[in-house]
Amino acid sequence: MELFYIIVTVIAIVFLILILTVIGILMRYQNKSTVFPPVANNCPDFWTIEKNGTKCKIPTSTQKNVGSLYNSNNSIKIKSETSSAFPIYTPGTNGTLNISPNIIDFKNETWSSQGKTAVCAQKQWADNWGITWDGVTNYNSC
Repeated sequence: MELFYIIVTVIAIVFLILILTVIGILMRYQNKSTVFPPVANNCPDFWTIEKNGTKCKIPTSTQKNVGSLYNSNNSIKIKSETSSAFPIYTPGTNGTLNISPNIIDFKNETWSSQGKTAVCAQKQWADNWGITWDGVTNYNSC
């Protein structure tokens, strides 16, 4: 091999090692508190947002991403319970529950009670019911 090719190869290898070292140092000292994903969807995947844009409608038992919300007779398992840390249904008029349209208010401040952030409580709820929710079920800061 000619001397020219040997010199060019050695310089290229040294340059490659320097670049990889700089990249390694930058990766080592980058901000590790970056939350991923940076944005979460308002509702779980394949769920629809109500007209006012704050509440989510539970899909029917035959649609995608209902997890284990439905019994074998196609009735919803979850009920609104005062002891629950998670507000399942929005209150209706006269103290009743707004169950007929199967609406969940994920913007309700109760989600951030009990010492958890709202996203962490929603992640726990979604994981518990087998619901996929981009930006929540893959949240890495709980």
